[in-house]
Amino acid sequence: DPYLQTAISDLEVKYKEAPQEKELRPLAKFCREYEVKKGFMVTKGAEETKTVNWGGWEAKIELIPVWKYLMRE
Repeated sequence: DPYLQTAISDLEVKYKEAPQEKELRPLAKFCREYEVKKGFMVTKGAEETKTVNWGGWEAKIELIPVWKYLMRE
């Protein structure tokens, strides 16, 4: 799966058009705890990469529309 190519990764699902930053923080916390630089969130329609800082750790959170995630190879 191209979205989950790291040894440890987190995939979160939010059925919202565009999640607010407070909804990205738990994913950033996971990234810091497991020293992962990138997390993934499946959304209703948003497609972008956000940078979230949590406790001195910078994590890139990739927002992926549900239709695109389901159509992956």
